[in-house]
Amino acid sequence: MDTTIRNIDPSIYKKLKIKASVEGITIGEAINRAVKTWLNIESKKH
Repeated sequence: MDTTIRNIDPSIYKKLKIKASVEGITIGEAINRAVKTWLNIESKKH
């Protein structure tokens, strides 16, 4: 699903983009992981 997220702090987004790149994942995957953690949802794959 494509979704637009608004009002993300630019400095947070920059850090997210860098960390996702270092981890070799997309920003979408990084956000999915963060939201799953925040919602206490177990990931089915690692």
